[in-house]
Amino acid sequence: MITKDFYSPYFDDAVECTDGAEAVDQYASVHPDWSVMDIKMKTMDGIEAARRILLEEEKATIILVSQFGDAGTVSAAVASGAVVFVKKIIWKM
Repeated sequence: MITKDFYSPYFDDAVECTDGAEAVDQYASVHPDWSVMDIKMKTMDGIEAARRILLEEEKATIILVSQFGDAGTVSAAVASGAVVFVKKIIWKM
């Protein structure tokens, strides 16, 4: 999971949400310059959250990330309207 701690050294005002439903709600009040969302989340996944945000704000910049890079996941991410899909690489140390 990507957390606020990951971004805090680079940005002063990062907002962290626990799931896609909260991201949709927060987007409406925060109007961030861009959003990074994991695809797999509780309650509402990132793909559905991206679709809902983009219905309200078509110029929203949303980046979807996932450890799952199969063709179905990638095509759903692209179809959501997100500007980019990034596949996470998990390194075990």
